[in-house]
Amino acid sequence: MSEITEGINPPMITVNELTKTYDGKVDAIRDISLTIAKGEFTVIFGPSGVGKSTFLRCLNYMVKPTSGEVIIEGESVGDLSTSKLLRLRSRVGMIFQSFNLVNRMTVLSNVMCGRLHSLSFLRALTYSFTHADHEAAIHALQRAGLEDDELYNRRSDTLSGGQQQRVAIARMLVQNPKIILADEPVASLDMKMQHTIMRLISDIATKDKITVVMSLHHLDLAKQYASRIIGLSDGQVAFDGPPESLSDDIIDKVFKIVDDKVIGTQDD
Repeated sequence: MSEITEGINPPMITVNELTKTYDGKVDAIRDISLTIAKGEFTVIFGPSGVGKSTFLRCLNYMVKPTSGEVIIEGESVGDLSTSKLLRLRSRVGMIFQSFNLVNRMTVLSNVMCGRLHSLSFLRALTYSFTHADHEAAIHALQRAGLEDDELYNRRSDTLSGGQQQRVAIARMLVQNPKIILADEPVASLDMKMQHTIMRLISDIATKDKITVVMSLHHLDLAKQYASRIIGLSDGQVAFDGPPESLSDDIIDKVFKIVDDKVIGTQDD
């Protein structure tokens, strides 16, 4: 747990000696141990290939760790049955760089997919959403900044990148999550839209008291929006602290980053 939240908020996520090895040879992440407090906005920072996405996906077992333990709200994720793991995932919203929308489906249907976990098997199989699901989706779209009714019945692949990410955020919102895992959510957006989406996620997390764990390679965005930055280098934690402690000297020394394109400044 970071110094900012230690002793103030209870832990939401605890990770003990987490390791993920691919093909029995390459450690994507290695022996990571940390605690993330309830309501904390944590950015996992580092250039491509240091294990940020793998770490995020291990938290809800989208990727099963090779060893170690993940505890969410007191539950050891690796010990959960399939049904209990699915219930836990319903409390963990995911936001992806590539949006992960169903292109042929309408905006409204994509958002209502965030409610599939609450439907019976037959209803989920046939996408038979209720009136309450419909209303929840509209409310979520409005919160995500999409208030034009005309958009709701359009195919999702007709929208701009920024609009598609707002739809993905609305889909996450209808889950009523306690945790948001966001994997490079603004990497494919232009500079202005990056800040728009970051502010949106930050505002939602603050208002709803949601814990956020987000991977980023843009250092200035991490410093501006995170309450805590965890820097990964070669699959291990190389820095853990508040944004103001991440000085240029630490970046140069710990991450050995000298190329602005790798750091990901907005001057790219």
